[in-house]
Amino acid sequence: MGCSDKPEVESIAVLAEMSDHLKVKVVRAIDLAFKDPNLTSDPFVLLTLGRDSHKSKTTVKNDDLTPIWNEVFTFSVNNTDSSLLKVELWDNDRLRRDDKLGDTEIDLKPLFEKQGKDRKVLCPCKENCLYNDSSIIQYADGRKIQHVWLKLRNVDSGLLNLHFEWLPHSR
Repeated sequence: MGCSDKPEVESIAVLAEMSDHLKVKVVRAIDLAFKDPNLTSDPFVLLTLGRDSHKSKTTVKNDDLTPIWNEVFTFSVNNTDSSLLKVELWDNDRLRRDDKLGDTEIDLKPLFEKQGKDRKVLCPCKENCLYNDSSIIQYADGRKIQHVWLKLRNVDSGLLNLHFEWLPHSR
């Protein structure tokens, strides 16, 4: 290891400190479709944030149509233009190809944007996959939180519960 390696490591750490951060908590899913012969599924969630394709994957929950994950993933966000979070649910299969349990997405731009009020409410519409109203709460330190239920698409049934926490870098 040469002397030139250390500044590169330090510069990566400095870039991470200067980035905004998004925490995504995959809480649970309900009313999932079954894909296995035993009338159940082995679901896992794949998250993809923005064009940069930051990807994260939950653990597999065996034989469960109402899985609870409570798993948190943190994304460094350098460009808030990459605000689309794509979510795919899959049924894990050992001997065959994984089966898709549905997909959904949410544009996080309202979470990233500055807001003048402590609370902003987003309503379900044709342009989003929200199941019900969702509030964005802003705290005095700049953090924002949002809890959502998202409808799964390309499948007969299923809802996914996610929690977001936006941690802007103090500038």
